[in-house]
Amino acid sequence: MRKTLSYTTEETPSSNIIINTSTFSTPDNPSPGFLNDLVESLNKVDENLNYTILTPNYKNGSEKINFKSFDIYRYNYFYPRNYQNLSKIGLLPSLKNNKLNFFKVMLLIFSQFIALNKLINKSKPILIVNQWLFPQAFCCYLLSIFKNINYCFTSHGSEVKILNKIPFLGKFLVKKIVKNSYKFTSVSNLNLEQIKNSTSFDKEKFKIIPMSISEESFEVNNSIEKQSEVLNLLFIGRLTEYKGLNVLIKSLSILKEQNIKFKLNILGNGSCLETYQKLVNRLNLKNEIFFEGFKDKNIRNNYLSNADLLIVPSIETKLEIEGGPLTLIEGMAANCICIISDSVGFLEHCSDKNSIIFKSGDAFELAEKIIFYKNMNTNEINKMKKNGFETSQLFRPQKIAIEHYNFLIKDLI
Repeated sequence: MRKTLSYTTEETPSSNIIINTSTFSTPDNPSPGFLNDLVESLNKVDENLNYTILTPNYKNGSEKINFKSFDIYRYNYFYPRNYQNLSKIGLLPSLKNNKLNFFKVMLLIFSQFIALNKLINKSKPILIVNQWLFPQAFCCYLLSIFKNINYCFTSHGSEVKILNKIPFLGKFLVKKIVKNSYKFTSVSNLNLEQIKNSTSFDKEKFKIIPMSISEESFEVNNSIEKQSEVLNLLFIGRLTEYKGLNVLIKSLSILKEQNIKFKLNILGNGSCLETYQKLVNRLNLKNEIFFEGFKDKNIRNNYLSNADLLIVPSIETKLEIEGGPLTLIEGMAANCICIISDSVGFLEHCSDKNSIIFKSGDAFELAEKIIFYKNMNTNEINKMKKNGFETSQLFRPQKIAIEHYNFLIKDLI
């Protein structure tokens, strides 16, 4: 619902936009940089707009920093500050780790509400762009009851599904947040279906717009044309249940029984790290599977340039879905063959022409698909790589930024 913002005769219309998000990569708190890419690209579309980032603080970080010409405000939500780690772990994984983290999550929501209110009063934005419906758009909805503000949101993954599982209150909140928003986007149709399960809305109110990958991803060149004697496999992602890493590990145990040689590099951290390490040891795969931790963009791209296969084994759990993931598109942009499960949101961009698809959660079929790749000839590999690279062009930063600008911002200026 668009609101007309009023100004006094002494004021001029604001050119400020607030990006309210639970994560934003900075030198002292590196994280996936897809939001950084979006904001930097939006700034190039219209240089007259000013973007301010609001995000939770990480441990003892500075409360305000300037990074690449953007002001980033980081609110504290827990003391001692060294325990402020929700932006790194994630809300749901932190709750799974320790039920007492519920109080930390509640404090984060309350602190975000206070910080957002202060920033609105200071900058008088024409729009607040919320990344994730909950808790970011939820806080905006509460503030919209008392303030004349325009807010929109992007649904990335599981937050709506989690709310839908809460009896009575969950779907009520989704309905209210959607109804009072100016517009909203979803990164895939899979995400959009979760919102449709809660409420109805006009077609003009939403649009499917994925996040982009960085331009550096298109400079990676995976030139492997013939499978290595030892298959070089790669997994990139947070180590949480819905990423399906256990399915991949079990499939590799099947390959080992067939005397197929391989190594798997796992790039990422998360709450399931210890569980997966124990599974690797139990299946006697510690000489083939390596946990490398979170890696920055440059190192990650180096792994992509040398991998035979990037594997995306995500599953749908009771509370979580895979709305993307962007790592799949990064693999395609790097000319890397990708094997993906059929439960991911970006399946709508995939076919047997640009990727290899297996039934989600089926370790035996995943093993078969890896063997299928081993039997592909050079011409088939190169053709699939070419088609994957063409698909990745849909996710270039400037293209995605223009889509966001035209749909969410242009009419408010």
